[in-house]
Amino acid sequence: MSGKPKQGLDWGGWDTHLIDDDARIDKLIDAQGLGAFTIYWYLCQKAFATDGYFYRWTYDNAATTAKKLGGGTKSETIKQVVSLCLQIGLFDNGLFDREGILTNKDIQERYMIAVGNRSASGRTVSANCWLLSQDETKAYIIVLKNRENHHSLSENAHSLPKNATKESKVKESKVKESKEIDNVSAEAATSAPSPDYHVVIDLFNEVCVSLPKVQVLNDKRKRQIKNIKRQFSNDLRSVFERVERSDFLSGRNGKWNGCCFDWIFNPVNFIKIIEGNYDNTENTKIPDVKRNIPTSDDYKQGW
Repeated sequence: MSGKPKQGLDWGGWDTHLIDDDARIDKLIDAQGLGAFTIYWYLCQKAFATDGYFYRWTYDNAATTAKKLGGGTKSETIKQVVSLCLQIGLFDNGLFDREGILTNKDIQERYMIAVGNRSASGRTVSANCWLLSQDETKAYIIVLKNRENHHSLSENAHSLPKNATKESKVKESKVKESKEIDNVSAEAATSAPSPDYHVVIDLFNEVCVSLPKVQVLNDKRKRQIKNIKRQFSNDLRSVFERVERSDFLSGRNGKWNGCCFDWIFNPVNFIKIIEGNYDNTENTKIPDVKRNIPTSDDYKQGW
């Protein structure tokens, strides 16, 4: 009797020296404390328990994750930890942006070990969500391309169908259908609105006159802008003006001169700015900011 193949795992193994040997874990704990590792570990376990080698998650799920963890964990803390994990490579940033999933090679390597004895349907993964190269992927793992439905194989089938001709025709039909779906998805992605990166850069250079001007717009900065846009609804002009008013962030008080565009667009720092952590504690004269290019109303179109 056929049925839906099992996707998740009942058990996910961890290296005994995980905390000692992974520099990324060191960065995570150093930046946000041991509690951040607990959040990362929980999300990895959710990956094992649900789809096995990835976890469907977006920033909209942060409150639910915080509730599940308990202990006074806040949704903003969850967002900060996930953002840092994406930045330092504990989760794959590309797949998170494209597929809305959290995963990494370590999760997928453990998944391969766990499903070695499953039937074909239980060892099938989607190429769209698979990070391991052909050489890194075990021979018994079936990687389906073009978003083919990897639940299509019977859970009780311990080998691939013998009727190769019939299977080939069915597969060819599915591939054709998948390609058509992919084309529609690609068109939708192309037409979807995206941040006007140059507008953001120009706005920063206009307002934050005390900080180094941005002269290069690279892929990393595009990801930073997109990430902040996805997480926060704050008007960027008001955020930049808050930075420029701050004697500490602008460097006017001589205590620190490390503030820059990349520092501001780190989600952890961005939260501190909008929560007023760096606002002046005494009444000081706010420097005038020249506004010789579009006003805030012009920028709201992209935000």
